[in-house]
Amino acid sequence: MKKILLFFISIISIVSVCGCDFAGSSIGTFVSSSNNIEESIEESSEITKNGEVQILTVNDTHGYLETDSSSSISKIASYMDKYPNAIKLAIGDMFQGTGLSNLSKGSAMINVMNAIGFDAMVIGNHDFDWGIEEILKFFDGEESNGEANFPLLAANVVDKNGDKLAHSQDYITINVGDIKVGIIGAIGETLESSISVSSLDGHEFLPVRPIVQNLTKTLRQDEGCDVVVLGLHNGTDYNSTYYGLDLDLILNAHTHLVETKPNATIPYLQAGCNAKGVGHIIINVNDTKVKVSSLTFTYVSKISSTSSLVDEIVNQTISDLSSVLNEKITHVVEYDKNGLINFACEAYKDYFDVDFAFVNSGGFRTSWQDNTDITYSDCIEMNPFDNELKLVKMNGKLIKSLIDKMKSYDIKTSSNLYYSGGKYYNDGVEIQDDTIYTVVAIDYIFDKENYPFLSGTEIEHTSTYMRDVLVEALRQYDSISF
Repeated sequence: MKKILLFFISIISIVSVCGCDFAGSSIGTFVSSSNNIEESIEESSEITKNGEVQILTVNDTHGYLETDSSSSISKIASYMDKYPNAIKLAIGDMFQGTGLSNLSKGSAMINVMNAIGFDAMVIGNHDFDWGIEEILKFFDGEESNGEANFPLLAANVVDKNGDKLAHSQDYITINVGDIKVGIIGAIGETLESSISVSSLDGHEFLPVRPIVQNLTKTLRQDEGCDVVVLGLHNGTDYNSTYYGLDLDLILNAHTHLVETKPNATIPYLQAGCNAKGVGHIIINVNDTKVKVSSLTFTYVSKISSTSSLVDEIVNQTISDLSSVLNEKITHVVEYDKNGLINFACEAYKDYFDVDFAFVNSGGFRTSWQDNTDITYSDCIEMNPFDNELKLVKMNGKLIKSLIDKMKSYDIKTSSNLYYSGGKYYNDGVEIQDDTIYTVVAIDYIFDKENYPFLSGTEIEHTSTYMRDVLVEALRQYDSISF
């Protein structure tokens, strides 16, 4: 009987070694997804597994493709090249944020990720910014629009019909030697609120814990995984939600922090943002016991070399887009963020000839230096999100309720709107409850039900990007101070 069992085990080992690699996979064998079911044979209790699994991870790269003193996807690629048997994972928000990536709608970043050999990507909230179909096209099997050589993981995302997100998977399994690793990908269910309603387009993020609970059982019992990892596009503050589940490691994202906690109840790592470095995890399996033995983060400033293959892709992208990105828009003499926001709101008001303009300050992402030429690329990095502007008619009473909400929410407007002596003023004129005013606001805040925009009338979706209006307003000045 023992000889027969060993015979079957030998056959299984041969099949595992000879299995087909997933295109672009950096390690031994890409085994399965949640849509593929394998036969499993229970192993003899005499068989034990001993070995090491290494995982390399990045998150929230936000389109940072160029190399400078603090950011470099090419240096990250060079670091990863030194570990050809490591699993390479991206935990979401890889595309949206810079001119190079935005103007190419993510294709430049996909080409870089393919060159690096990522094994999977978890969906992030900013992957919805262009409309999720822009990202899904990289996973639809249609070569003509560009394809990722790795799967998209989105275990808890469903569309408006309640169906699983198209062209995505719940998990993957990967063999590292004779150790089988399962990787689940999910996004925090609270992050729907960080996406404009129009970009979300009816998609819903289901509660993560019950889904992960079921998938860990599937991975352990049906897939025979020795190690189970959760790739979670959400901050580490939520990790306690998953205590008690059969997880060995959580890879976090979203909050842009560098966090390495090997001694947490479930060890976790978050690898910063903007291609500033790479997370490196070492997991030891000894007689079926799993231990995360090392969690480290290496800044690109500590990496001396770059990847010639990635450099070639980035340099070609720069060459193709340089005339657009390097166009000078204006010269900033003095910069102040609140001053820029005030300028932007006045620009929106003038463009549409309306009474009020409202934005969220979080839509203004970077800082500009004093006495600096501002290029179109700088404007994209300042306003990286393709937010569109909407118009609405609102009475003064609704305007006042919105001003009250501004005190506790991330909403900004022109400094010409203010509260004084128990009264509300706009351009020095008191706001009257029954007067009808025309308002412009970016869709990110406009479409949220906790604000009063949707209670107005004559709502108009202009399809005009806030960035475009700001750029055109800045062009009118050879130099400007905020």
